[in-house]
Amino acid sequence: MPQTRRAPDVCALEATAQPLGPALADSLTRPRGFWMLFAAMERGTHVLFVSRLGEQSASHRFRVLKLLPLLRAAGVRADAVRVQSLRDLLPLLHRFLRTPREQRLVVFQKSIMPPLGRFLRRLGATLVMDIDDGGDQRIDGSDNPEVEDYQAWTRLMDASVVSVDSLVDWIAEWSPRTFTIPTCLDVQSYTHLGPRDSETCTIGWVGGGMAPVVLPPIKTALADVCRDLACEFVAVAGADPGLGDDFPNRFVPWRLELEPDVFGSFDIGIMPLPDNPRARNKSAFKLLQYMAAGLPVVATPVGMNRDLVVHGWNGYIAESLDDWRDALARLASDPVLRRELGANGRALVAEKHDMRLAADAWVGVLEELAG
Repeated sequence: MPQTRRAPDVCALEATAQPLGPALADSLTRPRGFWMLFAAMERGTHVLFVSRLGEQSASHRFRVLKLLPLLRAAGVRADAVRVQSLRDLLPLLHRFLRTPREQRLVVFQKSIMPPLGRFLRRLGATLVMDIDDGGDQRIDGSDNPEVEDYQAWTRLMDASVVSVDSLVDWIAEWSPRTFTIPTCLDVQSYTHLGPRDSETCTIGWVGGGMAPVVLPPIKTALADVCRDLACEFVAVAGADPGLGDDFPNRFVPWRLELEPDVFGSFDIGIMPLPDNPRARNKSAFKLLQYMAAGLPVVATPVGMNRDLVVHGWNGYIAESLDDWRDALARLASDPVLRRELGANGRALVAEKHDMRLAADAWVGVLEELAG
């Protein structure tokens, strides 16, 4: 029976990974160079985060790069590397191999190259898969060809870490041990807070390429509220949602440098979702960002959205178009209510989803796996 544990609500500090140590290739070219790797073994767990993703990926920023300094402060030797081939790993292997075999851990983010996984296992590493989003369908409901890849990858792993409890059942068939560590954030880094003191109420959405999928279904509600109450809708996205020009709305191409201040330019944050398997397994990180910026939220009751939105306290749950229209109109017409619900949301994130809990959760998982 697969073992499952839930770690506390967690996240991590903002940082950039620094490659450490000389290249393994240089050591191997010198006489007795390989054996000199073991001349001074370093004590303590060494975790190596391996990813094909860069900092443009929110998953990589918030589940890897921003985690590193807290792990290091807790005494874990932690490094991260973006790997396209084995050559990319060489600069870090020198230090990795100085760690006793039982304390070497490798965390693959979302995917691996199977030959690399088998190579690192030969070095005695414990292999972990970290998945922040998943499911047996894409968010638009189409078949996801990556499912078979996930099955193959997780069967190579000693354990998996997922961001939401709903992913545990999905991955437990292939993963011998599973831990839940949510994707969270540093509330204090959100200093440009909304709602703003402005005559125009701005309803906002921030995300990647799914804007054309999730926004058009609620266009009617957005258009009615924006026209009736002199509001504006802004989509900061990886793709134009194509909402037309019959109501006040703007598309702003997403750029990394906009984060996190862009959230403070809104008065209301929204997170509509279709009800399908992939959406039910989403981490609702967008809602956490809205709330960290002091925004009231309106969201579809799908997946983790249900857990984060307390209807009438930090925002509203909206299922039908009438629900969306009523919730947005209520918030747009009442700046006092916006501030009250936004403050409640920020307090919730600070209490239960603060990044500083991330180190404790990850350290506990890593120590258990290394033990």
